[in-house]
Amino acid sequence: MNYSSQFSTNEGYKVRQQVRGRVLIPEENRRSSGIAISLLIVVFLALFATHWHERQTIEQIEIAGATNLSALQVQAIANRCLSKPRSIVELADVRMKVEQIPFVKKATVHFSGIRNITVDVLERIPVAYVVQANGSLRLVDAEGILLPPTHAVRAFNIPLLRCTNNLTNTTVRRAVQILNCAESTLQADLFQSISEVVIDGDGSVVVLTDRLRWRLGRHDIERVSDAFADMNVFWSRTSSSRLAQSATEIDLRWKHHIVVRSGTSTVAA
Repeated sequence: MNYSSQFSTNEGYKVRQQVRGRVLIPEENRRSSGIAISLLIVVFLALFATHWHERQTIEQIEIAGATNLSALQVQAIANRCLSKPRSIVELADVRMKVEQIPFVKKATVHFSGIRNITVDVLERIPVAYVVQANGSLRLVDAEGILLPPTHAVRAFNIPLLRCTNNLTNTTVRRAVQILNCAESTLQADLFQSISEVVIDGDGSVVVLTDRLRWRLGRHDIERVSDAFADMNVFWSRTSSSRLAQSATEIDLRWKHHIVVRSGTSTVAA
């Protein structure tokens, strides 16, 4: 074997590899430099955009979901952000202050544009009026929370809650539970006919409509739901009958058994 020839071949291969390496290194350097410059440009633009955004001032407030129960109070709190730079506006602080309004159940606050803030409000929905000891009306929401006095107290077409004795928080919550159950169980026309829910001194419940009295007794909410379901069936079958037309009271105190009273007779249905 010709060792000198083999040595020459190996040396030539190494030389070619080195030459290739020397040719490729500058090209890779140029590529790396281009990527680094691009990244620097992106970072610079991002920093510039962030800085530019933070320097903008709030010019417009948008409020959604607020009615005349809370709109003025929400607007007053949100307006404090006007003409302030975005960088010093604390959205969480605005939300906390809005949620302290008694008529507001929950709120979300967010930037809706470069110079805009949007406040989305979920209000406490009044479900009934409550007669106070002094004869004034207060609104109560679906959770049984008594809402503060408001000039909009008569703006809602909702039933009245009252008690023959002192109206306590427990009594109000029970009456509201019954109303919520009525809304979810009764047919729409039956629920809309309810004008009053009265809690007697012994805790029994009477529902008044435009011309009928429903006796529910002292049952728990599950039994009341069954009574309303019975009322649906009864009214679907008899609403146009002479029996229903002449009735003045419907007794729902017994399960699947309804007693209908008129001025002259009592009928079990």
